[in-house]
Amino acid sequence: MSRFTRTLLCLAALLVSVAAAPLSSMAASIIYSDLNSDPANVYSSGVGYTVSGSSTQLGLVISALPFTPGANYDLSQIDVALGYVSGTNSFMLSLVNDNGGRPGTTVLDSWTVSTTANLGTCCALDTVTPNGTDVLLGGVQYWLVAAPGAADSWAGWNWNTTGARGTVAQSTDGISWGLFPNTTLGAFDVLGNSVTATPEPSTAKLLGTALAAMLVLVHFGSRRSS
Repeated sequence: MSRFTRTLLCLAALLVSVAAAPLSSMAASIIYSDLNSDPANVYSSGVGYTVSGSSTQLGLVISALPFTPGANYDLSQIDVALGYVSGTNSFMLSLVNDNGGRPGTTVLDSWTVSTTANLGTCCALDTVTPNGTDVLLGGVQYWLVAAPGAADSWAGWNWNTTGARGTVAQSTDGISWGLFPNTTLGAFDVLGNSVTATPEPSTAKLLGTALAAMLVLVHFGSRRSS
């Protein structure tokens, strides 16, 4: 086989691999958000859900909020409105699965954060990005969990100011969860790039045309080399 033919076959294989891969949009989309677009009122600075360690005045409290993507996405960013109260400024954010309407035990990704705002002030957000590729499926509920990073860590998950309401989950032992339905949700957003399982029709047509052209070139290249 000539070098010309080998080159064309390699290019054809590359096109096939591109066609088989999922397509992602480059611009991040909002998967979920209850953040206010008013930069002076992004979230409520006066009240929030407790996130505290075992040695604090309130004891161990872990708070979690759900969200459900409307389509398939590759996670790109999460912004959370945590406000520091006292103790070690270290908190663990975890993205976990749903288990019967409560946070599950499968951790999809996790991050250690130090809050950038004090409780009672607005409007800095804590931002995290994936440690790998986190694929979120449309119609599947997930939970964002905020836990203390140390026994004396204490923060509040600020409420939203957009009127968003839903179910809040809290745990005082790290195992069982109490649910508080139809209540004001903590402020956060989830961003990602949309994913499609197959190429769009225009893309598939273009790839098919390119492959056909390469086969013709391979044919004439082979004849020329012989």
